[in-house]
Amino acid sequence: MERRLNSPGLDPATASEYDRVEFWISELERLDRVLEKPAISLIRLVDGALTNGILNDGELTRTTPTTIDEKAPRCDESLLVHAVACSAVQRLDNQRRRFSWLRTPEQDALERLRTKIPDSFVEHSALRSKVPLRRLDALAADTFGTLSPLPTSEVFWLLVRAGEKNAHGDLGFVALFGLLWALNRRTHGPFEAGAALGAWRPTSAVTARCLLPILTLNGILQRRAKLWADALNICETVAKNAPGRNQWQRWRFASELDHLSAVLHELEEISINPADFHKAADALTKLASPLRPQDPTADRGIEVRKIMRKLFARLGKENEGILRKAAEATNVVQKTLLEILKTNDDRRDKLARECNLVPDWELQSKAASGAHQICRRALRKLQEAVTLCDGLPTGAKFTHKKMIHTLERLSAINHGVYEILSEAIAENVEWCVRGVTREVAFASAKNDTDFDVAELLSGVVIAERTKRISRIEAGDAIRLCLRAAREDGSWWSGQPIFLIKRALGVWPSTPDVVLLLSTAVKAFNDIDCADEHLRKFIDWLEVRALTQHPEWSKRVSIEPLWGWSSEARESAIDVWTTATAVKALLEIREIIEDRLWSICENRFTVITNLRGLTEIDPVDLGARHKERLQTRLLRNAARARLHEKQADYSYMLHGPPGSSKSVLAQAIGKEMWCSDKGTVRFVRITPADFTRRGESGLDFEARFIFRLLSRVRGVTIFFDEIDDLLRVREVDAAPAFIRLVIPGMLNRLQDLRDSARAQEIAFLLGTNYIDQIEPALIRPGRIDVAIPVPYPDAWSREAILQKNAAGVSSDILRYVVENTAEWPWSTYQKLCANLASALSYKNARKLVAELGFEFQRPDYYYLNWKRWKATSPLETELVHLAFSISTKKAECRARVKALQDQLKNKDGVVSGLDLPGKFDTEWRREGRS
Repeated sequence: MERRLNSPGLDPATASEYDRVEFWISELERLDRVLEKPAISLIRLVDGALTNGILNDGELTRTTPTTIDEKAPRCDESLLVHAVACSAVQRLDNQRRRFSWLRTPEQDALERLRTKIPDSFVEHSALRSKVPLRRLDALAADTFGTLSPLPTSEVFWLLVRAGEKNAHGDLGFVALFGLLWALNRRTHGPFEAGAALGAWRPTSAVTARCLLPILTLNGILQRRAKLWADALNICETVAKNAPGRNQWQRWRFASELDHLSAVLHELEEISINPADFHKAADALTKLASPLRPQDPTADRGIEVRKIMRKLFARLGKENEGILRKAAEATNVVQKTLLEILKTNDDRRDKLARECNLVPDWELQSKAASGAHQICRRALRKLQEAVTLCDGLPTGAKFTHKKMIHTLERLSAINHGVYEILSEAIAENVEWCVRGVTREVAFASAKNDTDFDVAELLSGVVIAERTKRISRIEAGDAIRLCLRAAREDGSWWSGQPIFLIKRALGVWPSTPDVVLLLSTAVKAFNDIDCADEHLRKFIDWLEVRALTQHPEWSKRVSIEPLWGWSSEARESAIDVWTTATAVKALLEIREIIEDRLWSICENRFTVITNLRGLTEIDPVDLGARHKERLQTRLLRNAARARLHEKQADYSYMLHGPPGSSKSVLAQAIGKEMWCSDKGTVRFVRITPADFTRRGESGLDFEARFIFRLLSRVRGVTIFFDEIDDLLRVREVDAAPAFIRLVIPGMLNRLQDLRDSARAQEIAFLLGTNYIDQIEPALIRPGRIDVAIPVPYPDAWSREAILQKNAAGVSSDILRYVVENTAEWPWSTYQKLCANLASALSYKNARKLVAELGFEFQRPDYYYLNWKRWKATSPLETELVHLAFSISTKKAECRARVKALQDQLKNKDGVVSGLDLPGKFDTEWRREGRS
């Protein structure tokens, strides 16, 4: 397992799973080595440009240079290269947790750049010009012209990633107009529905560049619409349960407030005013936190409406300011441009030169007018949110019905903008997808003269994003693309995307092609035909890496810069090539992690049908809401998704058999992470996974399992029933192989915990015998928190029965709750389900009597004096079990005292055991009444 699989001809697809894991991990480590120095250099370069400026030909410039050599940088094409470099840094910032080699200076730089990058575009001096058309200079590029699709798409994509505040602002709408204008032109014929650079023919490569940021924005709009709809449904459930007529309603009310808070946290990531969403979510959390089982909830329903009303007001105010600028850009700048296009004078000629336009003025005017109308429609739809939020009544007049109507409209507004943009680009999408058939035909016929790999891959990427291609079709197209791959890892560039007088041209570079290829491959986990060529690309970058230490960098104490030159035999670092290569490597890195996940799917039990924490019946409703088990886990999952420092990533779930540990673990998996494809990754590991090679191979399997799991991203792992591998080390009692395995298991669990935050991993261990677990495991660094999972307390049993048997009479409810103390969660669930089908007092007595023999009583587990030889979380577990006795403290405490008295009569029990004292501490901590 230790050997590297770099030998020629070795196919990882046919190798053993052990060798494949080692192979892909070695490739991942190699990719990180290749990525590290250029990525750090790019961060420093952009940070230097935006923070202090870079000396260029004696002048200080605040844009990223195009090339870097030993003398000075060059900034010939500042907009495009600056946007590409900033876009790459944005991606690095999004994945920063995964890279241990990003040291404090780079981490600090990324924090600064999170706002400096979009600000460097949206605060362009041209946008403040009093001459409307001069504002277009914010998107001016020397070679391609103002509002050219290539630089404009890169800027718009960057603004979309930077958040709604930037994408919906004045520059965002100018950029959107530029892209739609390019997509609407038909200067090469009515059926050429693609975008072009200047007078050159339309290409799928340029069209895809225009479409991808719009499709990304559409994805965000869809997600926002769904989240508002989710909030609507939750608010309906909150209102339904606000009266709190029974225990189940009061639990649902509090838990749904947590659910609503989680939705607002998700909206925070994609909203125009994230701080306000964060405050609203925290306010809902605080509203639910102090609730106890008997606390009235009706008045708190009014508080929910107040919190949401305040959020809506802030949302309207923030939108108003942003959209006012967008309206000026749409109604003044765009309309001025339209007027010039319709006027035959010097202004039109100047516009033609600046925008590099084909002088077919009727078509240009028609295309620009169509783009303008789309922008106006989208803007009006967004402004509906301002009107809606500004017109909301205050106080008691803001009723539940009004709140639901507002949520419904906000969802509809976002969906409406999505439909407007989807309709606007539909013809371009179809044109791009049709190009796949054409290029596949060229490749199949081995017509290398006409075949263009960038065209085919661009069409495939758009088809995948719009779900217009199957996995088989995409795989066949990608396989044909490999014809353009060279043996050294570079790629044939294909046809130009831009030519001026047959002298000046632009072709997709190798990093451009590989970025398209990796994006296409990533859409389907099982398309692996291009894996070898992606690895060769890493080889190609590895041998071509350059380092430069120009004079200007020495003056500002910047370390030597790393990167790659263009494919034109230059000796300088080309920033466009370097930034694009960095983006391609980040995509390839995710593909490698997907390959490792595929091995997990084949090797382990992967569970996909999961319920969330709010869908699981509670066990500890007697506690204050913030101390309840599901509440703590749900809120921790939100902290982990937000990457807050205080989040927990590893748990030890302990409790007697039947106490819902496995169900709870799966629910945590549903809440913790979600992959880019919208799927949840949950793996269940059992002793059988460790013992496939027998006792002698157990340590080998353990090393393999943990090495694999620590490299998979966005996964929740449940180690179920592996007590024997984690037992207290007793030299005289444990078998020899166990004594050797346990120390290694502890170290590997610590390694897994060390990887948890970076890789978005959560892992849980479930055990029925916490006292037999090695104490060294249950300490910070390996397990963040040990959580007792008790049997349902009296409050929970009451709520669960009310849920399953609506309208249950008070006498049946009282009988069942009083006679099911210390019943396992699973058995009590069975009782409630059976009772609901035949609800009567007689049947209740019968079922309680019959099911009472199906499980061992707790004394069987807790009166074994050997379990108390040393202190352990067993004390907390026993105390929480006692909470299930009654709603009254005295009765529960009496049970604990009786158990301790019985233990004192056993020989060998540890002296100094104070279970009643522990009981008092836990009762007080949980705020039980």
